[in-house]
Amino acid sequence: MENKDIKDTVNKVWNSVKKISKEAFEKSKEYAIIAELKIKQKSLQKDRNRIYRNLGEIVYDLIKETEKNIENKEQVLSRFRDIEKVNEELNEVLLEIKRVKQEYNLKQEEIEKIVPKEDENIDDEKDNLKTPLNKNKKQKLYDHAEEIGCDLKSYNTETKVTIIEKINKKEGKEKE
Repeated sequence: MENKDIKDTVNKVWNSVKKISKEAFEKSKEYAIIAELKIKQKSLQKDRNRIYRNLGEIVYDLIKETEKNIENKEQVLSRFRDIEKVNEELNEVLLEIKRVKQEYNLKQEEIEKIVPKEDENIDDEKDNLKTPLNKNKKQKLYDHAEEIGCDLKSYNTETKVTIIEKINKKEGKEKE
C-alpha cells in the first residue's frame, strides 16, 4: 500500500468519524430538549396532583362542617383556578414536545425512550409549599393533634396551616 492510499484511507475514516460525531451531538441536543420538557411536564403533573389533594381536603373539611354551596367558597374556587392554570401550562409543554418532535423529525418511540433523571426536589412536596410553619404554630398543631389522637404525617403544610387557623378561631370563640 502506498503512502497516498494510506492518507486517503485515514481521511475517509476521519471524515466518517467527524460525521458520526456531529450526528451524535445533534441527536443528544434533541434528546436534551425533550428531556427538559419531560421534567417540566412531570413537575407540573405533580403540582396539579398536590392541588387536587389540597382541594379534596378543603372540600372534605367544608362538608364535615356542613357548609352549603361549597363550590362557591373562595378556597375551592382558588384551587380550581390553580388547577386550570397548571393545566394550561401542561398543555403548552405538551405542544412544545410535539413541535420539537416534528422539527427534529423524531419518532414517538424515541421520545418515549427518553427518561430524564428527575431533579430530587420534584418529589419533595415540601419544596413546593408556600406557607412555612414557625415553631410556635407547629408545636400548637402537634399538641392539638395529640389531644385528639390525630396523625399529621400524611398532611401537607398548607393543610396544617388551615388546621392551625381553625384552632385559632376556636380558641378565639372560647375566650369570648
